[in-house]
Amino acid sequence: MSSESESASASSTESESASASPSASSSSSVAAAGPVSSAPIAGAKAQKLPSAVGDWTKDTAGSGPATMYKNDGNFTTVEYRAGMDFTASVASIVKDKTAVGSGFCGQTAGKSNVCYLKANPGVVVVTPGDEQDDHGVAFAKSLVSALG
Repeated sequence: MSSESESASASSTESESASASPSASSSSSVAAAGPVSSAPIAGAKAQKLPSAVGDWTKDTAGSGPATMYKNDGNFTTVEYRAGMDFTASVASIVKDKTAVGSGFCGQTAGKSNVCYLKANPGVVVVTPGDEQDDHGVAFAKSLVSALG
């Protein structure tokens, strides 16, 4: 469990530093990646995550600000951050930027895989718990659909 917590904590740190230091080019980074393809997630919905997202089930034993979902030995964490800047967060994705509904997934300079989904207000942060981003993208797409 400690590696899961460390992964979520490392993601939190990277996400917070991305939102704390927006750059002048951050809005052009989002524009360069293309517009999001769906409306922002309502903040109220982002705070009430579903018990299942596709084949992923919510781990009710977790603690802390992030909600953990598990599937076939993999885990993904989800956290809603009301005050986080979406544009600055997306600018921190430097590799494999993939549009997913109301946001983007990819890899940060710190080599962490992350998805930032635009919420109104704030950002929903999805952090895949392994080194592969493929299940993070699939999870994020399913979460956007579930939260509508």
